[in-house]
Amino acid sequence: YIGNAGDALVKGLEFELNAHPFESLTASLAGSYQHAYLLHGATAEQFAANPTLGLTGGTIPEVPRFQFSAELKYTHAITDRLLGEAAADINYRGHTNSSFETDPFNVPLSSYSLLNLRAGITSGPWTANVFVRNATNKRAEISAIDSFGNPLTFLTVRPRTIGMNVTRTF
Repeated sequence: YIGNAGDALVKGLEFELNAHPFESLTASLAGSYQHAYLLHGATAEQFAANPTLGLTGGTIPEVPRFQFSAELKYTHAITDRLLGEAAADINYRGHTNSSFETDPFNVPLSSYSLLNLRAGITSGPWTANVFVRNATNKRAEISAIDSFGNPLTFLTVRPRTIGMNVTRTF
């Protein structure tokens, strides 16, 4: 079921900061604050007939108030033809709801942080990287489906993923 929830308003602030404290080191920080809510939700009569509808002032589902990411990347010449790189980033998403707060099927979703790591070597047009995504193997719940007569189902981020990629630029 998909329906129109009424008029909504999203107020917020985004920021991004990139710095090079040393020649070989790059630091990045980005984030946002959102206040997303319904300006005009269901009337009392509509809500009485369907309590899954959002009410005026209700927060919009799956929109966290706070999110941020940070990355450190170190790049250094290994030889005159090889360039090495190591990087780590962390991503945070604040708590949110799977549906409108007043919805009897709403499932609160906890905040989470994910850590990613990578290292690589570049030689001319070729780059080889090894990576670990979700290094702490966090089973973060990003959404939920709950409905009458069906079991609660959580959608989660991918588990720890280890891999390698090789690319060539043209």
